[in-house]
Amino acid sequence: MAETPVAPEANGALTKATKVMWMALVAAFLGWMFDGFEMGLYGIVTRPALRDLLGTDSERVLGFFTSVTIAAFLTGMAAGGILFGRLGDRIGRVRAMALAILVYATFTGLSGLTHAWWQLAACRFLGAMGLGGEWGLGVALVMESWPNARRPVLAGLLGAAANFGFLTSAGVGWLQAYLGWGWRQPLWCGAIPALLVFGLRLGVKEPERFVRSKERGETSRLRELFSPEFRRRTLIGSGLGAVAVLGMWGSYQMWLPMWAPRLAVPTMEKVTAAVELAKTAQQEAIAGAPTAVESLARARGALSEALPAADEAAARNPAVRADADAARQAAAEAQTAAEALGAAKAVGKAMGPVTKAATAATMQWMSIGSIIGALLGALIGDWMGRRRSYALLCVLALMAALLLYLTSHTFGARFLLFGALAGLPITAFFGWLPLYLPELYPTRLRATGEGFCFNVGRIISAAGVFGTGALCAALGAIPLAAAVMSVIFLFGLPIIALAPETKGQELPE
Repeated sequence: MAETPVAPEANGALTKATKVMWMALVAAFLGWMFDGFEMGLYGIVTRPALRDLLGTDSERVLGFFTSVTIAAFLTGMAAGGILFGRLGDRIGRVRAMALAILVYATFTGLSGLTHAWWQLAACRFLGAMGLGGEWGLGVALVMESWPNARRPVLAGLLGAAANFGFLTSAGVGWLQAYLGWGWRQPLWCGAIPALLVFGLRLGVKEPERFVRSKERGETSRLRELFSPEFRRRTLIGSGLGAVAVLGMWGSYQMWLPMWAPRLAVPTMEKVTAAVELAKTAQQEAIAGAPTAVESLARARGALSEALPAADEAAARNPAVRADADAARQAAAEAQTAAEALGAAKAVGKAMGPVTKAATAATMQWMSIGSIIGALLGALIGDWMGRRRSYALLCVLALMAALLLYLTSHTFGARFLLFGALAGLPITAFFGWLPLYLPELYPTRLRATGEGFCFNVGRIISAAGVFGTGALCAALGAIPLAAAVMSVIFLFGLPIIALAPETKGQELPE
């Protein structure tokens, strides 16, 4: 079916639909906000959860399994984007979005009950299906409910919504730091968005565009995305989404909060080494291995090198001084491998509130930059045109990532400021994409097309996250690996050069 432009709605129709439009916007905004909330929670808990579930502090092991769980998350979002996108074009935007929100809230809450790393990864995959599905449905619901002239601002608001959720998750991170929560309690907070489902079902109506399409008897199939009419748009849209998603996850969203604690307490790697060596010495002592004495000596040496980490933590947060003193006392009295292990863990306990606070502060400033960036991304897209604005964002995102990772060496005000500034261009794509992707497809295929283009890139991104993890292991540092991954933004330049320019056009009916 050929794409036909939609005539602007009459002023009377706009007045009559005002309540419907606002309800659609509020529902989609909250849905996207909770999307960001769920993603932010995983950024807080993934590493400590894996450390607990795997029973190791090995950076190599944790780096690998972190990449596995992030890949499961991104793959789940891709699958959910396609599945719920199809449901949105079949049963309606509102009903499909309610199902998507229920899925991601339920499985995020269940993540807090897991007892093995694969259970956590499975819950991440299933919960992410709902997250991926909600994105395209929320965009379709709002863009089809409001007039064309409002879409740039609305796209920016939707893009910013997820970052408001990310900011909310930073608040949970502060609670975790100061209430002594482990990794399970933040995930239980992730069940809260399920309450939104009741509001969706009671107060939000399907867009008139969708209703008219159904009244005309229009249907669509997934394979239409690759028909001669839409194939080029689907490939271009998928490429644009892949660059944005892989660039964000591979160089910013997941790795910056993990890097911050290491800068806050630079000697924390020595604590990890002390714990691992003490565990080895303990295992050899239990087995009666002849190397047990030598291993204990190495563990005690590593412990003495790790002790300054507790003092650094106390200097940053006087509230942990008692824990730091207890760690030093335990280290002085340690005569066996088990005692050395206990002393090393005591050092880690003293560091806990400081490292958690560094993570929460980093996420808070990242969120502020990302909120502004998403708003600007849509507005710049409308002002400059879709093609030139995307190209500009690619260049600025690369420059911002390199500046952040190659010039930051300590945790403090400068690090937080640069983290926020990097979020401006890196997350601006997520205000730009809700503006552009709906313009590529007619109403009968819009939710499917948006969901596919935005989320199929996550499959590529899942592989890319493994690349960052491998680079971390090879280069021995998060900043170098993230800086290398930021080069992905340059791949957006040839893709956007082939994209159709849709500035000033109505959504196709």
